[in-house]
Amino acid sequence: MVIITSVSPLRVYTLDNGWMVRIANKPYHPVNYSDFETFITNSGSNNMFEFEPMRRFFDHTGYSRRQALIAHMLSDLGVEQSKVQSIREQVFDAVQDVVYNKREILGNVMNSSFFEVMRWDFIIDEDMKVYLIEANMSPDLMNSHFLVRAKNYNTIFNTITTIGYRHGSWNTNGIRGKDINVDLKVCFTEICEACELKECYLCSKCLPDEIKQMLRTSYMEHVNRLGLRRVHPKPMGKEAAHRRLHEQNVGNIISREFINQAWITAKCVEDEYWCT
Repeated sequence: MVIITSVSPLRVYTLDNGWMVRIANKPYHPVNYSDFETFITNSGSNNMFEFEPMRRFFDHTGYSRRQALIAHMLSDLGVEQSKVQSIREQVFDAVQDVVYNKREILGNVMNSSFFEVMRWDFIIDEDMKVYLIEANMSPDLMNSHFLVRAKNYNTIFNTITTIGYRHGSWNTNGIRGKDINVDLKVCFTEICEACELKECYLCSKCLPDEIKQMLRTSYMEHVNRLGLRRVHPKPMGKEAAHRRLHEQNVGNIISREFINQAWITAKCVEDEYWCT
């Protein structure tokens, strides 16, 4: 599941344990269009509980579907750890690239929405390469099967908590001004006293109220996100954040997207907690 909480600026998360794994009963490749049991989208023919190599992980460990799939790959198929780990990275990269490049379209669709939940379908080949099949907006979260129902409840719970929904309303009253401050050297020099230079755009005293509210929302989502993992702004290492912060070119027009990305980068430089 992918959760988009804002388009301007773009903020995207994925539910790390919200994967629904499907296994075709017969080999998918080469494709046989006349045999439905080879279709991975045929939910009636790919019950994971009937797939013996993975069933034992459910029966004895209580693994999630994603965890059972990974365990099966590592222990039964002998796939290298690095290749298994790359699956998650490929999924994150695909989500980040598609949502970022289609953000204007998403913005028009989400015009009156507070957030959007999307279901993304991928297929994995024998080389652990991931292919995106489709992305569905506002998927059906009602299902009679207890495992799917539990997953959907988990998606809703994580999403509502992340966006700060409390007692029938959204609010960021608990986020203080000092929570969104960043320790940039330029902010403590005389050149930012009047907030006239574009280099001062992240200094607290120079931020317009509307931008401060945007950053309070970003802060709230980050600390409330539970099982969600940030996809955009893209996760980074502390060293990469330090380079990006000092090498970025501040243009004449400083957009909300630019400020949000630069702010999360500056927070990452201060504390690794903000890097991913």
